[in-house]
Amino acid sequence: MVGALVLGSLGAGGAAVAVTDGGLKTDSRHVKRLVLSADGIVRSSRAVGTFAINSIDYKVSAVANSLDRLKKEAPAEYARIRSEIHQRSADRILRLCEANRGIYIKAGQFIATLQQLPREYRTTLTVLQDQARGRPFNVIDRVFKEEFGKSAKEIFVHFEEEAIAAASLAQVHRATLPSGQEVAVKVQYPRLEEQVATDISTMGFLSRAVKWVFPNYQFSWIVPQFQENLQQQLDFEKEGRNAEITAENFAHKEEVKVPKILWDYTTRRVLTMEFMNGCKIDDLEGIKKQGLNPLEVAALLVEVFAEMVFCHGHLHGDPHPGNVLIQAHAPGATRKGHRNFDIVLLDHGLYREMDDSFRNDFCQLWRSLILSDMGGVQRWGERLGVGEYSRFLPALFTARPFQSKTRWGQRMSPEEEKSLRKEIKAISPQDLTAVVEGLPKDMFLVMRTDNLIRQHITALGATPKLRLQINGRFAVAGLAVRHSEEGHLTSNLAAYLRAQLDLAHLLLRIRAWEITQEIMDIVARIKHYLDWEYLRWRQALFSVLMSLNLADHNSRMLLY
Repeated sequence: MVGALVLGSLGAGGAAVAVTDGGLKTDSRHVKRLVLSADGIVRSSRAVGTFAINSIDYKVSAVANSLDRLKKEAPAEYARIRSEIHQRSADRILRLCEANRGIYIKAGQFIATLQQLPREYRTTLTVLQDQARGRPFNVIDRVFKEEFGKSAKEIFVHFEEEAIAAASLAQVHRATLPSGQEVAVKVQYPRLEEQVATDISTMGFLSRAVKWVFPNYQFSWIVPQFQENLQQQLDFEKEGRNAEITAENFAHKEEVKVPKILWDYTTRRVLTMEFMNGCKIDDLEGIKKQGLNPLEVAALLVEVFAEMVFCHGHLHGDPHPGNVLIQAHAPGATRKGHRNFDIVLLDHGLYREMDDSFRNDFCQLWRSLILSDMGGVQRWGERLGVGEYSRFLPALFTARPFQSKTRWGQRMSPEEEKSLRKEIKAISPQDLTAVVEGLPKDMFLVMRTDNLIRQHITALGATPKLRLQINGRFAVAGLAVRHSEEGHLTSNLAAYLRAQLDLAHLLLRIRAWEITQEIMDIVARIKHYLDWEYLRWRQALFSVLMSLNLADHNSRMLLY
């Protein structure tokens, strides 16, 4: 394997030195290609080595510990040993990502967000979210010279050499335009596209090799999905267009901010935008220090992404903490809305433009969930590519099983929770892979993004009820968009009236559930208050009786 890579690199870089009549002549382009090829050999060799060691570990451990027998005879011991193997493998992959950096960091970040993978991989690779290191200014400045023909110092009145943020594909610098406007400049790392081609080829080869060594390997879909996402993120001009579409979609919502793109200073590898600051969405202490209510922040976050999915069909696919900032209003600032903060959306490289049929089907799925129409859940789930596993969609989106007798928005009973856990355990890895591989790309990104949003709002202290309530409202809004297009009054009066009645029914169901939840909250607070007051009354009564010598410590229990 390594020998083949060496031969390939020599073929690419062997023309670095040529013999001419004037003697030896060096072509800088070929020198760069040779350097890149040599780097590719080292990076690929590390990846191949990690793959080999992990494969041997899984194979040898399975035999040495008789895992097939333990799986049947001692499931707890099997799970423990399996977890240890996963952890060793995840640790080696983490070291590989840290050594190779670049898109290996990006790949590790991507893997950490996939709930289908073993927990050990996700928790271990999560640390990569904040491990990107910036490059020195002289390295980054090469990109400006290649894109604009001059240094960044010549383009901007002021350009901070130290990056204010760094990621796996690019880093961001603060700068000032000749007009005096302060901007953020995102610069792609040099030779990244060529490096990506080599790294993706290596990852694809290793994925196929794992499938050959382990026929039951369930994750061959990861590399193609990652490659597709990566190609989007390498085009900064496309990222700029995505940002402008999102800004236009949320023009009616003044608390949603998207940095304005400065196109005169933007190319495929350099993106210049309006400078905006704020604290990260997962910085709970920072949010509180600004005098903001974390629950209100969580509500706005869910609203924004629910509107993207159900109404716009234009979805930001990478809402990790560094891409979502919270910006408090200045004291005394006047705004139309009741909120005293803005949400700033950054990094618009990874988007999914969902077709209208998918958006409508997803709204219809939520309509069925609201109405507890399990036949509809099955039907729309199958249209969305989930197939026979549609029965798990209520648990995924509304925290109740398929055949639940509880009303929409209520928690399932202990018996239902036990039954659901049993059903989930019965799903084999092969079944899970079949579902994931069969999912439309739109559904895959929606579920991945929804999982990230849930993580954020949970960290902010919000309950699942908040997300459920907001998603339900925007699903109804999404159906209204569809009805306004298909049920036009002048073309089909009956269809239009049916659509409006349907929407009114859904809104009433959601409002009824919201009122029920509000009443339950009030009742819970009253009960808590009465319990507390009753306890105080018993304590006061006991003190009076003691002072009158009418009670002793033994009789205290009679009051409880």
